[in-house]
Amino acid sequence: MSINSKKFKNLLKKKTLLIGEIGQAHEGSLNLAHSYIDLCADLGLDAIKFQTHIADKESTLDEPFRIKFSHTDKTRYDYWKRMEFSQNEWKGIFNHAKKRKILFLSTAFSIEAFDLLNKFDVCAWKVASGEISNINLINKMIKTKKTIILSTGLATFKEIEKLLSYLKRKKADFILLQCTSNYPVKMQNVGLNVMHEFKEKYKCKVGLSDHTGTIYPAIYSICNKFNLIEFHVTFDKKMFGPDSSSSLDVGQISQLQNFSHNISYLLDNPVHKDKVSKKAKKYKKIFGKSLALVKDLPKFHRLKKSDLTMKKPGSGIPENKLNHLVGRRLSKNVSKKYLLKYSDLQ
Repeated sequence: MSINSKKFKNLLKKKTLLIGEIGQAHEGSLNLAHSYIDLCADLGLDAIKFQTHIADKESTLDEPFRIKFSHTDKTRYDYWKRMEFSQNEWKGIFNHAKKRKILFLSTAFSIEAFDLLNKFDVCAWKVASGEISNINLINKMIKTKKTIILSTGLATFKEIEKLLSYLKRKKADFILLQCTSNYPVKMQNVGLNVMHEFKEKYKCKVGLSDHTGTIYPAIYSICNKFNLIEFHVTFDKKMFGPDSSSSLDVGQISQLQNFSHNISYLLDNPVHKDKVSKKAKKYKKIFGKSLALVKDLPKFHRLKKSDLTMKKPGSGIPENKLNHLVGRRLSKNVSKKYLLKYSDLQ
């Protein structure tokens, strides 16, 4: 097992992994791609994910734009061409992530892209929603023994079950991600219920590939201890690009990271109610109440139930002794400003 693959699998056992998806947010700029590595590392994310495109191996001039947004690219093919990095550039990206101690992975959109990435110790393989039926690509991933992360945004249950049956026969390690292939996704279309269905039906690791541009689906996933959350990252939602509105910005990621860090203490540290109560015994006396007089009463006064009330603290005579005090006389003048004591009684 490779070093980074082992790190990835060990982290999965301990927490919900947070993966920052860069996608094409770098706009084909190598410098900006490196800036995103520093951003995700500074924010404490577990992994950063890119997309590896080789236009000639994955696209044609017939491919339409999902969103016609580009001012420079005449075709979708041109766009993918502009998103390409060379093998040496990918090596630099990988080494930068390694130096910053953040796990690196990238979605391969062709066999050739896989072969390029396989020269580096990627921590896991990501299969995009549109590649879920690309069995030749998936077979190459299986042979590496690394975890395969499957997005299901374009898949039916029948297609998912067919692939999972195959992966299980091959004894592949995989994570099934709920994904809705809209950008951004409306809250009512996230499908958090599907993760529960995946977990119950297929008895496998599950996660979420989120495109809402909010932290709420991720918060839900962390609270339910799902295995992985992948979300798009941007420096600012006003930045150019088709995914900016469906990405989390710096402030949102900071919020999510703080939540993830602190919720682990809440979820992973169950308390024993009786033990906690025992440790808080000193506070019980402070916050509790004891028997006291409703008003100042003179010596020899015979106590009636109406003379008695409960006041702080709880270090005096408890309420369950009230009936034992009714009918007894006071041995001295007693003030209502202090708790009643046994020494105040004849």
